[in-house]
Amino acid sequence: MLVVLISILIRVVPTLYTNNVFSNDSWPLLHASNYVLLHPNEKIFSLSREFEHHVLYPVAIVESALYVLITGTSVDVFYKLVGVVLLTLAMALSAYILAKYLSYSYKASILSTLALTLVPWFTTYTSAYLKEFYAHALLLLLIYVVAKMRKPCGGFLALLLIISTALVFSHPLTTLMAVAILASWFFVNLVHFALWRHRLTVSYSMAIASVTVLLMHLVHSLVLAREFVVINAEDVAMLVLYAGGIYGCYVLLGKASSILIVPAFVLSTIAILKVITVPLAYTAFFFIAPPVLLLSMGSEDISGDSDASRLATSALLVVAVIFVFISTYMAELLSVLHRVLNYVIYAAVPVAALLAERYGRLWSILSGVLLALSILVAITVAAGANPYTFYWRYTDHDTMLTAFLEEHTELSVFGDPKYSQASRAVNSIPVHVLRNLCTFGEGALVASRDDLKYGVPLSPVDFFKLDDSVLLCRSRVFDSGYVYVFA
Repeated sequence: MLVVLISILIRVVPTLYTNNVFSNDSWPLLHASNYVLLHPNEKIFSLSREFEHHVLYPVAIVESALYVLITGTSVDVFYKLVGVVLLTLAMALSAYILAKYLSYSYKASILSTLALTLVPWFTTYTSAYLKEFYAHALLLLLIYVVAKMRKPCGGFLALLLIISTALVFSHPLTTLMAVAILASWFFVNLVHFALWRHRLTVSYSMAIASVTVLLMHLVHSLVLAREFVVINAEDVAMLVLYAGGIYGCYVLLGKASSILIVPAFVLSTIAILKVITVPLAYTAFFFIAPPVLLLSMGSEDISGDSDASRLATSALLVVAVIFVFISTYMAELLSVLHRVLNYVIYAAVPVAALLAERYGRLWSILSGVLLALSILVAITVAAGANPYTFYWRYTDHDTMLTAFLEEHTELSVFGDPKYSQASRAVNSIPVHVLRNLCTFGEGALVASRDDLKYGVPLSPVDFFKLDDSVLLCRSRVFDSGYVYVFA
């Protein structure tokens, strides 16, 4: 219980500090929940013009609306605190039962559950009620069901269909990662048995689950989300080549494959740092630390013959393929790379169980250090002192802005994702507007003090540094001391 309490408390630090919803990605869901509650007779899938792709993956929206209807809690309170607490509880429980199955040790299972809070960027990302946060809890549960029920039976198929349906309607990236991790797990088991003659633990439930989730995702994409799905055959072929190279390296070198995979991560990071505009030091730590840490610390254990080591290997191989593919070939997807790195957590949970069993005291000390780091990151994010996540944070200044915009509906306002997602009155700001602020006369600009300091976030890896001339060539019509409107 203490571990779960710690996990919850760290995740609600930003909200408790600001008394506002955390993360710009929460606002589209909050708006959709409010709309669904006000218009209960409308079909949620018909609202894609109003709420884009968010309503096509409606599990998080539906849960919030049901909770509000049943308990009478306000939507704001749910998205501030209740939703985060519920998802943290669900994710921690899923991680615990999975670790308990993999290690059979209470101590190792507890430390594995704590691992969900030891990766600072994952902890920060899951400090808000998001579709993908919901999906992470489901994927951990799906992996447990697949690991537990090695022989497909009626109960397994029923659970598989229920969890897979919820997963597919939760988030598309997590669904695809589920397909990849389960298929990778099946492949790694085959390699261990066929090449290294380790005990046979190949479970066809892994392959069945992977194919089931994939088919359900394809049906959903073709029937409901067709307008949001773009597939390029050449890109898919290149992804297959990348996967063939990295998995081939694993087959040929086995445990020594980390000798090549770690440098590949580092070189890919160097390629990333040459094209992105976010703060350098934080980004270098963000991209290099998790794979290098896990691959180096867990190399001995991951190469072993256990369910936990094979699951960790499977997850790391998937992350390695996508990381190297995006950073060296498909740079236009760099904005989602931080989300891909979140899936290192599916290696962290089994690796934590292995290390807790083998190096209990040392791992406990290291867990304490990593936990302190997560707490420090949570505090800096909450205080607005983090140059990477400043636009995830909302304060009373932003509430004042909303009130101002409601009184001045005649203004055509542009702003960064923080403001365009939180307020319907703010339009997403095009790059050509940022480059020609003094000559562009068709609207006002919302900018925060941090926008002027760090740059306007066009994406998680691309910040546009505003020219100081914006302060001179436009008049300031709103000033809260932190948020400004230039017209």
